[in-house]
Amino acid sequence: MARRGIHRLTERKIARVTRRGLHGDGGGLYLQVSPTATKSWIFRYEHAGRAHLMGLGSLDVVNVEEARDEALKLRKLRHTGVDPLDHRRAERAKAALAAASTMTFIDAARGYIAAHRAGWKSGTHATQWIMTLLGETLEGEKTANNYCAKLHPVPVQSIDHNLVLQVIEPLWHDKPETASRLRGRIEQVLGWATVKGYRSGDNPARWRGHLDKLLPAVGKVRDVKHHAALPHAELPAFLPKLRAEDSTAARALEFLILTRRAHRRHYRCGSRGQAADAVAAPRPRIENVDHSENQKRRGASSATLRLSVCCARNHAHPPSARRRRCAGVSRPSDRPATFGKHDAQAGEARQRAR
Repeated sequence: MARRGIHRLTERKIARVTRRGLHGDGGGLYLQVSPTATKSWIFRYEHAGRAHLMGLGSLDVVNVEEARDEALKLRKLRHTGVDPLDHRRAERAKAALAAASTMTFIDAARGYIAAHRAGWKSGTHATQWIMTLLGETLEGEKTANNYCAKLHPVPVQSIDHNLVLQVIEPLWHDKPETASRLRGRIEQVLGWATVKGYRSGDNPARWRGHLDKLLPAVGKVRDVKHHAALPHAELPAFLPKLRAEDSTAARALEFLILTRRAHRRHYRCGSRGQAADAVAAPRPRIENVDHSENQKRRGASSATLRLSVCCARNHAHPPSARRRRCAGVSRPSDRPATFGKHDAQAGEARQRAR
């Protein structure tokens, strides 16, 4: 005879039941058997005319007595008019807020760097992030410039735009580029903390529509001063030092130096009556120049030599001229005249008119 009321499921039945579905224990508590034969506890109730199912945990973690105690607490919440699912969400939000109060900015910065460091291809990139945000070297030693020292002990939930301004505003006029990069990194760390649930609300370090109303753009703070150009006479001594550097930037600069003449083929330097470093823009001219010897003296690679010679040949003999030369025609006027059907008819009409 089936048991009525609550506590209907016995220990033996709970262990032996294999039929899929919900098996009631009474008082809204059910034992759920999944298609894969796993068992878990479900609390079923109605709120606002709709049925809701609330999971209480797996049978491997929550035994029958613990499930019945939890179901009793939920029935008491229903008696006071509280939705059990809303109550659980509120409790989890409180727990996340309590965790946020212990998550400081320096902890969030370490978490962000640890999560993204594997994706940074440049070691310099990691060094700059650690130095500007943590005030440390890669070995953990303290640096002289600890820009974010004011933010380190502050919980991420408590950081607002005033604290961000206290960090970046002193640098904004003296070191605008450093301050701009630091602001972007603070924004990334606070965004990471928001997604992880350690803070909520808008990002106080965002630029567009927020800090751009309080600070001038980096380009307007002061004029950009470019580095002085290297004199051409010092280039042979500079190239060996550049090739000693093992980095992508060094290889890109070397390639730019070796191929710069191709970009300036329409200019001539050091003409008579001008200084050696003066640059003039004369009328376009075509020369059959072989730069291979000059490129060899400059230490160019074989690939660069082939590229330079090919560019010189193409410049001196355009493709259209080469095609005419291969066809045995030296000038466009030497090509045999050809007429279409309509041209022939027009010529005959003119002959008849005469």
